[in-house]
Amino acid sequence: MYLSKLILNPRSRQANIDKGNPYELHRSIMLAFPAYDHEAERILFRLDGERLDHLLVQSTIRPDWSALKPSYLLENPLLKTFGELALTNGQELRFRLRANPSKRHPKNHKRIGLYKEEERIKWLQRKGEQHGFSLEPDQISLRATLWREFNLPSKQDNKKHRATFNFVDFDGLLTVEMPGILNTAIRQGIGPAKGLGCGLLSLARI
Repeated sequence: MYLSKLILNPRSRQANIDKGNPYELHRSIMLAFPAYDHEAERILFRLDGERLDHLLVQSTIRPDWSALKPSYLLENPLLKTFGELALTNGQELRFRLRANPSKRHPKNHKRIGLYKEEERIKWLQRKGEQHGFSLEPDQISLRATLWREFNLPSKQDNKKHRATFNFVDFDGLLTVEMPGILNTAIRQGIGPAKGLGCGLLSLARI
């Protein structure tokens, strides 16, 4: 897999548009993957930093960042490759995850956001059970990042509609329970809204 780190240029008009609209950011990122296969490959990304100017992109294929305009980035992208992580049962790691904590409405099956802190933490714990890790609520910090009022195309009528997404940044400690399943989660991402900048799980040693 490939992990890219890009520093967005604060003077770039397109970069500033992308920072405020995750759909537009996704479109810019995909310029670096002209041969992308939606069925076989996964591309995850997340904006980090106080000014949301650090862009992390994880991909299963090598990106070509020369497809972006030279003015889009403040400096040359950093790119590193990595394989399956050497995880062990019981290992404690620091993690960061931007996610879209939500659930399906029981009647119309539309996705609705979870806004209470305890609901969000329980959501993450359930995801941990599914993806090979566990965590304790007192070892998690979270910060809501509510993206609102951006245009999102509709598949029904091909028109753009105003959309609001409930994005939450989780940081803390997790314990590895099933290394193989967790490695799959790192590669595939966690939760919904992956195409809008959610789901990228970053791990680091304590």
